[in-house]
Amino acid sequence: MKKIYTVDALKFGFATFFKNPLFFLLSFLVSKIVVTIGFLIGIFFTFPFFINFMKTFVKIFKQAKELVEELTLSSVVKEGVSRPLKESIQENVIGPNGFFGDFFGSGSSSISTQVVQDTPGGALVRGLGRIAEGVGDTLVDRLQETKILLAEILQNKLLFAFFVFGLILLIIIIKMAYDFVMLGWTRLSLEFYDKKSGSIQFLFSRPNIWITYVLATVIFLGVSCVPSLIYFWFYLLISYFVKIPNIILMLGYLASVITSWCLVLRFWFYPYYIIDENAGVIGSLKKSYNMGLGFLNVIISLFAFAIIAGVPLFIALKWPHIITFAILGVILAVVWMSSWVSYAYLYRKLKV
Repeated sequence: MKKIYTVDALKFGFATFFKNPLFFLLSFLVSKIVVTIGFLIGIFFTFPFFINFMKTFVKIFKQAKELVEELTLSSVVKEGVSRPLKESIQENVIGPNGFFGDFFGSGSSSISTQVVQDTPGGALVRGLGRIAEGVGDTLVDRLQETKILLAEILQNKLLFAFFVFGLILLIIIIKMAYDFVMLGWTRLSLEFYDKKSGSIQFLFSRPNIWITYVLATVIFLGVSCVPSLIYFWFYLLISYFVKIPNIILMLGYLASVITSWCLVLRFWFYPYYIIDENAGVIGSLKKSYNMGLGFLNVIISLFAFAIIAGVPLFIALKWPHIITFAILGVILAVVWMSSWVSYAYLYRKLKV
């Protein structure tokens, strides 16, 4: 009779890691290298789509830098006399004739005699107003130039379309590299469960299996998002005619999120069926969905991993230091690597 194997799975996962720490760390490093290469390939192929946008934002950055420099070094002209901005601030805000002079009634300017009628806030506004008279034109000019550059981007629909296409292409390439790594770890974890050993070559799967996994992942993500899409569709439709109470919105959103997560957990083991049984796109998802007690075991295991990783995370946030964050990083990496073997254990025990 099938039962809850979470505790045994956790023990097996961590025990396997600590018996082969160097091998797992090497595999982890190789995985990161593969993802990094995928990212670089994505940048190489999508760079032409971003280059015009990059030029525009470089111009905006330069304008912002020049603005800061001009505001720092600019002069304020008052009564025909040009004064550096720093001196103007000292005079109009912290000087005897500025805000503090007005506030304490020690200024020699004409407005110091009105300290009884004027508020300190009003005196500060007047002091800053005198400064703005000299630097306001510079600020307005720079903002206007930035506005023109952004308008050019939005008006050039072809340029914007290239940017969106490049962004989507970059995400797809990175996701494909990431899926390649995930599939490799699935295969490696099954080898460690079956043979108590593994090889780096198991991180690299056959192209046909990888394509099956990518297609299954697309369907998996699409089906998991259906409840949220249905919720937003009904929300947009109904809210057009009537105002929906906040409590109804909250309950509807909560129901869609819970349903989506239930689907995610039911489809959790589809990569293992692809590797282990060479199952097809739909077949792997169906078998994972019908796995007995797989849903409950995944929930408990995720909760356990969250506690294991959450304690060092809390310590690192409570006492932030390079040492605590380094320890946190090591623990998270160990948990991530051990979890793959733990789920291979659950898969073997609960396999339909």
